Parts: sequence; structure tokens; C-alpha cells
Amino acid sequence: MRSTRFFFSILCVLVAALEVSCAAQTGDREQKKNPTKLLPLPADFSAPFLINAPPSQRVRSVAFLAPDFMTAPDRQLADSAMPILRQKAALAGFDLDRGPWTRQQMLCPVFPDHVLLLFTRNRGLGNLSMFSAVIPRAGENALFVVPILRRSETPYTPAPSNPRTIAIYNRIRAGENPGKKVDWLTAGLCYAALSGAHVELPPLKGSAAKHDVSLVMDSLLQLDTDGSPSVQFLDVEVYDRPREWDLSFDNKGNLLKVTVTPTPAMTPRLVPQ
Repeated sequence: MRSTRFFFSILCVLVAALEVSCAAQTGDREQKKNPTKLLPLPADFSAPFLINAPPSQRVRSVAFLAPDFMTAPDRQLADSAMPILRQKAALAGFDLDRGPWTRQQMLCPVFPDHVLLLFTRNRGLGNLSMFSAVIPRAGENALFVVPILRRSETPYTPAPSNPRTIAIYNRIRAGENPGKKVDWLTAGLCYAALSGAHVELPPLKGSAAKHDVSLVMDSLLQLDTDGSPSVQFLDVEVYDRPREWDLSFDNKGNLLKVTVTPTPAMTPRLVPQ
């Protein structure tokens, strides 16, 4: 990486009353001598995400609702979209007439103008099918289907890193208010949900969690000098098999690349003195 390229790293532990500080890290010789020295961000610096989003626009997990818990308008919209959704699902290799399928709504603050659904059919070991669907609340925006699993087989490229999933995510954001900035971590978690993940972040430091893996990795926002962000977080839904997500965006907020990497779990050990 060129020495003239700088990175802004923001380490944010999302607590309602927490004030997150943002600083620019320099790569000069003085910075190497004192790696904790930070410089303020330039006054004209701009990023496509909210750095300090209010609690109402920030989540640490995406909620999944069964149909009985959906609002009446959302449930009605989902039901009315089923004929075209059934056709598009069939084209993607999913037959909704061969059930039983379960349906859940993904509550994602990043996409208030869309209803996101997750469809799952579990016929036992080795026969799990899953896809997500995106339904616009109004307007001429298209309805999308995102393949995740077909009989426990992933697409040639897994859904989280699949260019189709990335393209659909960008299309959904473009169908919302493209100039509206959203919380960076919430944007990342919503993408993960769209690709079929039920992300569970590590517990906050000091919380009374069953497993304290907070030292493994905090959620991280890394910004290039032109404002291009990278969102990183750890998923500990399966505690002994954590996964690190890394989402790269351009400076307009368009998602470019996603990698999901298995991360060795950290287990505390007593060291003899």
C-alpha cells in the first residue's frame, strides 16, 4: 500500500450514551514512534455513513419477526406480493408450492421503504433451502429474490460475497433516499441479514454476557482519505466458530466487495506462574 495513502480508523463500541471519537492516523516517522498519537479529521472530510448515529437509527442486531408479529400493513403487502414473488422464486430455483416454507420479516432501519423477508424450508439434514425477498412499499421499484441455500447447497459463489447479492443491496439503497446517510454498522448488519445471516455481535465490554469474547474484535469502521469506508464486525452466533465480516464501500456508499472469514475462537486459559 502506498505510503501516501492514509486511513482513518474509528473503533466504536455502540452504547446509547457513548460519544465516539474519530481521528486520523498518520503514517509518518513521528507516528511510528508514538502509534497512539491521533490527529483530528479535516474540517471538509465527508463519509457516506453516519459516524455517530442516534440510537433510533442504530442497531446491534437485526430482528426477525414471524408473520403474526408483523404490522398489518407489512403483512398485507407481503401477502399481496406473493403471486409475483412465487414466480420470481421459481425462476431462482425455489418452489413455494412445495412446502412447508416459513416466512420471517427482517426489520432493517436502513431500508424503511422496503419489506425484507426470509423464506426457509427445512426438510431435515442436508435438505435446507433458504432465500430472501425484497418488496418495495410503493413506487416502481422491482421485487428481488436473493438465493441463499438450495437443499443445503450454496450457490457457486456464497450469498454473502455473491455479486448478485451485492448488486441487489445497492439497488435497494438506490431505491431509498440515496442522499440520506445511515449508520455504518447497521448498514453492514442489514446486508448480512439479506444474505441469510443472523449476526450476533460480541458482548459489549463490561456486560454480563455468557461468553466474554469482546476482546476478540470490536466493530470497526475504517475510512480512506477519499471517504471510502470499510465496515468490519465479528459474528459470534456460533460461539466456537466466529466469523469476521469485512464490507468495502466506495465514497458514495455503494457496496463493492464482501468477505466472510472464519476466525479461531479465543478461549481464556490460566497460565502457571
